[in-house]
Parts: sequence; C-alpha cells; structure tokens
Amino acid sequence: MDEKTFSNIIENAIEREIQAYMFYITMAGKVADNGMRELYIAMAAEELDHKKLLELELLKIGKVVKANTSIPNINP
Repeated sequence: MDEKTFSNIIENAIEREIQAYMFYITMAGKVADNGMRELYIAMAAEELDHKKLLELELLKIGKVVKANTSIPNINP
C-alpha cells in the first residue's frame, strides 16, 4: 500500500472516531440516568484514545496532524 492510500485510510478512520465521539457526547447529554451518562462519557473517551493512536500513525509517516478545536469538551 502506498503512503497516500495509507494516509487517506487513517484520516478517514480519524473522522469516524470523531463522529463516534460526538454521538456518545450527544447521548450523554440526553440521558437522565447517571449510570448511562457515565457509560456514554467513558465510551466517548475511548474514541478520543483511538483518535490519538491513529494520529500517531500519521506522525510516523511524517504527516502533520492539525489540532481539532471543534471537538467539544468531554463533560456535557
């Protein structure tokens, strides 16, 4: 696999992690049950961890990883 293809795959995966994070944060803000809220927040945190791991893969091939300031705080 060439570097460009690899980079595109990783960048798409990062976008999916951000989408999943946003879903879990949104759900955490909608549920009344504290246990469910904590679960959604924990799952959102996992997605951010995945995003960081994928960004490290981009750094390994010399890609610049831009900070995404549009991701809301994990505490809804």
